[in-house]
Amino acid sequence: MPGFLRQARWLWVSVLLVLQNAILGSNETPENQESLKGAEKLARKVCTQCHLFPSPDVLDRSTWENGALPLMHRRLGLSKLNPSGTPGERQVLADWKRICEYYIQSAPTHPLPPASREPIEVGLPWFEVTDPRYRPGQQQVSMVQVDSTNSLLYVGNAASLSLDVLDPLGHLMASLPVESPPSALVQGKSGWYLLLIGTIFPSDDPKGQLWQLKRRGTSFEKVGVVLDRLMRPTDVVCADLNQDGREDLIISASGNIHGRLSWFENLGDHHVEHVLLDRPGAIR
Repeated sequence: MPGFLRQARWLWVSVLLVLQNAILGSNETPENQESLKGAEKLARKVCTQCHLFPSPDVLDRSTWENGALPLMHRRLGLSKLNPSGTPGERQVLADWKRICEYYIQSAPTHPLPPASREPIEVGLPWFEVTDPRYRPGQQQVSMVQVDSTNSLLYVGNAASLSLDVLDPLGHLMASLPVESPPSALVQGKSGWYLLLIGTIFPSDDPKGQLWQLKRRGTSFEKVGVVLDRLMRPTDVVCADLNQDGREDLIISASGNIHGRLSWFENLGDHHVEHVLLDRPGAIR
């Protein structure tokens, strides 16, 4: 079984245990369980196991019923539970139903008006916006890096699938075709490294790559693929972490439900991954 599938399975098993422990650990009376107040208490206990408690009025009734709650049902893996299964499964599903009823009954019929705030001002003091007319119609930028030493801009373009080199006025000087949008570019001891995110939009598919590049003047050339099957990598740092004289790599991955922060030990002819944080959210 592929590693990311094992992670997905263990994710919903872990969530099930959290929900089951939170629910079965409750000492509510049967009378309270039938009341909306009791359902709110249960929702506060269960939902805050993973995130801040969302008030029912942040969404209208239809959005809760047809959008947010079905989405959470899928993400929590509740569809994998058997309504006629173990007592724990039946209890989790019954209390999930009560939580849904609480949000649907407590939410407003129509969205509440937004709170008043200061009007948004357009523009930046002391700065003037200049349009360099860089790739008209293909301006889905995934990465920007300033090379102050050489007065160059390195731009990852998700629309043209390229790593572009621009002069200080924003004029295109060189371009390297890539397989997915660039997310980071760093210079190490053995050359340049280009991180490719795989997909811009949240995804757990391991389509990301790390390329080694060689620079000639203002342009880059691909040397080879250092790492592949990375899960939506967002940033990379070079450092000799174990002091063996070889440059290692630290890569953050922020997928959709999954993610991790890892360092890749350089063994000379290949790298070995060591997971530092096996949780989503790492972007740098």
